[in-house]
Amino acid sequence: MSEKHLATGDPLPLLKDGTIRLYSMRYCPYAQRSRLALLAKGIQYETVNCNLKYKPKWLFEKNPKGLVPVLEHNGKVVFESLIVNDYLDQEYVGKRRLNNRDIYLKAVDDMVMSIYNDKVIRPFFRLNLAARTDTREKTMAQLMKGLRIVETELKRRGTQYFGGSQPGMLDYNMWPFLERLKNTEIITGETIFSDKVPLLDKYIDDMMKDGPVKETYTSPEVQLKWIMGYKSAYGIVLSVISVGDPLPPLKDGTIRLYSMRYCPYAQRSRLALLAKGLEFETVNCNLKTKPDWLFEKNPNGLVPVLEHDGKIVYDSLLINDYLDEVFPGKRQLHPKDPYQKVLDRMTLANFMSKASSIRNYYKSKGEDKESLFIITTALERLEHDLKKKGSTYFAGAEPGMVDYNLWPFLEILKNLEISYNENYLNEKIPFLNGYIRDMMTDEAVKSTYISPEIYMRYLNSMLSGNSQYDGLEL
Repeated sequence: MSEKHLATGDPLPLLKDGTIRLYSMRYCPYAQRSRLALLAKGIQYETVNCNLKYKPKWLFEKNPKGLVPVLEHNGKVVFESLIVNDYLDQEYVGKRRLNNRDIYLKAVDDMVMSIYNDKVIRPFFRLNLAARTDTREKTMAQLMKGLRIVETELKRRGTQYFGGSQPGMLDYNMWPFLERLKNTEIITGETIFSDKVPLLDKYIDDMMKDGPVKETYTSPEVQLKWIMGYKSAYGIVLSVISVGDPLPPLKDGTIRLYSMRYCPYAQRSRLALLAKGLEFETVNCNLKTKPDWLFEKNPNGLVPVLEHDGKIVYDSLLINDYLDEVFPGKRQLHPKDPYQKVLDRMTLANFMSKASSIRNYYKSKGEDKESLFIITTALERLEHDLKKKGSTYFAGAEPGMVDYNLWPFLEILKNLEISYNENYLNEKIPFLNGYIRDMMTDEAVKSTYISPEIYMRYLNSMLSGNSQYDGLEL
């Protein structure tokens, strides 16, 4: 619809009933993801391009972060590229399916995407913004390590594309960054793909023949002009198991969670397992001196990791989604309505975007008032969302997946408030205060609860550089 990128002061274009609109930015790889999905599924849509330096005020009404892509259709608004794409694939089932229909294989794709985000996308951005030669060389080495992991996965699958004989959701979600890396190879003359990851190099050639890819393609010359303009415009110059301990044997049919007692992400998955009434065993890992076999379960060496019947799933949100789909006979935690599920995920994404401020706040031992302000703003947003829902919990009359995914971080904030003698959970957010009291009566929450005293013992040991995982609750 708009080739021009609308900026501050520009009015919001009228949206006709029934029209699917994507708020985008021509050179944004995340927005390109959703354009690829829309084109691949053959869905007609219009585009409103936004200036991301001088953002129109109405963009923040669509997405509180002021970021693209944002999808709007029939009064429903969805943001975050991966969430937008999953929503499109579930909502338009009569169109070409992009996600793997097999629950476990989709979870595998999601795990590959998680690794790709950490090992390829993050180094990619650092590479483009690096000024010092030594920094660039170090970042390039990290990037190549990530690309080799991707190449190994493609080789393991033995297919032309990650999606099989034609590109699927994983291919389209990864592509925008591979396109830009291939352009970087051409622009700089650096060898990124050809000699080092030949299978991935051929994969890129095959992807370049795909219709949606050709339609959204940005040439190396245009990409270079945009990067130089971006740098100029933004002023950017760039009993716990430890090492040596054997892996405990796992009995057939047993669900095992690799965890750490004080990790909020692992707590998420313990909450989901308990809420669904699933029997499981826990293997707690020392995250300072990690056992070697933990990296075999998760290349990132992080918890939680779920293992069951030879299948391994990591990343707390992926684990919880997997549990809810694989055990449908147990209590369902996600809403059945696809749009409500998306709304819940956006509530979580908004709050988790401030997770770094929580870390900064406790690392400062309560002295970082700027982070505290960001935290209180995030809590006020949750208050607004909960009040709008008009229910006891974000999920309705009883806690659901969104509540259990949020809870560990609210528990931490409550503990910090008590320990630092603050008052950010105050009369300004009465609904959220009532919500926290109600959540603490939930059986799953009570089973995983860590008191302020115990939590501060752990936190102080971590901040001293000598993390203690055992004996804190004696």
